[in-house]
Amino acid sequence: GYAIVGGRLEKVIGGGLCQVSTTMYRAVFNAGLPIVERYGHTFIVNYYENILGFDATVFTPDVDFRWKNDLPTDIYMTTFTDTAAGKVTFTLWGQNDGRKATMEGPTITNRREPGSDVWQYDKTLARGQVVQMVYGRPGMDVTMYRILTKANGQVTRERFFTRYLPWEDFFLYGPGVTPPADANV
Repeated sequence: GYAIVGGRLEKVIGGGLCQVSTTMYRAVFNAGLPIVERYGHTFIVNYYENILGFDATVFTPDVDFRWKNDLPTDIYMTTFTDTAAGKVTFTLWGQNDGRKATMEGPTITNRREPGSDVWQYDKTLARGQVVQMVYGRPGMDVTMYRILTKANGQVTRERFFTRYLPWEDFFLYGPGVTPPADANV
């Protein structure tokens, strides 16, 4: 599938895995389990923008999502995939130790508008074909907190920060197409 590589869309092995890592991140966050390593996306991706800053990207070799089981028992995970709807669901099963996780935010600051449209040539497209791959999104800083309350009443507040860059409208074009004069080609 597609991934963002050097500011361009490229088909790569494993492209699209971020939907899986984000879904797992949301399940782990809501379960109150320790998050060891998490990176937000560089740009706002449309299928994660229902809650800005609540995503986790993965990309080989160095960007990963990792979490820890701090329960005294195993955690079991079930997954359900609905390929027709493009959805994946994770359910975590483990011993309930009385913890409760809630979210505060997200809070948005430092909003930045995108620049000129980006047009990228794709020789595999039909003559005269144009495909809009990305509907631009502003850049912004997003902060959210996880409030974790343990059974003994102990409360911790964890900060999660994501800086999204502005992302321009992004088009692929085939042979015989001349991008607009003001486009970034």
